[in-house]
Amino acid sequence: MALRIELWVAGRLTGGVEEWWDGVEAALAGTTDDYPLLASVSPYGEWIVPLDRVSDLGAEARRLANATTSGRTAELLSRLADLCTQVEGQTDAELRFSGD
Repeated sequence: MALRIELWVAGRLTGGVEEWWDGVEAALAGTTDDYPLLASVSPYGEWIVPLDRVSDLGAEARRLANATTSGRTAELLSRLADLCTQVEGQTDAELRFSGD
């Protein structure tokens, strides 16, 4: 299922990615306790990452990107981690997940 990840700063869309989430779900299989934030993402729902959890989500995405064997999934996770880095330290930024 396609999932949109959008970076909003000061109420304006400034970046993001839209990609199938299936590869991430497959990479998470059996390891959801190690990646609780990534495991909580639903490709069918909506979620705005709380600012105090953005760096944790970025760390999970980088760890899973390094652990996965799928290049496409690793690229998506790396892009997600980069978006998290852009949010860190800002008070007017949001990282939004929007599924189908």
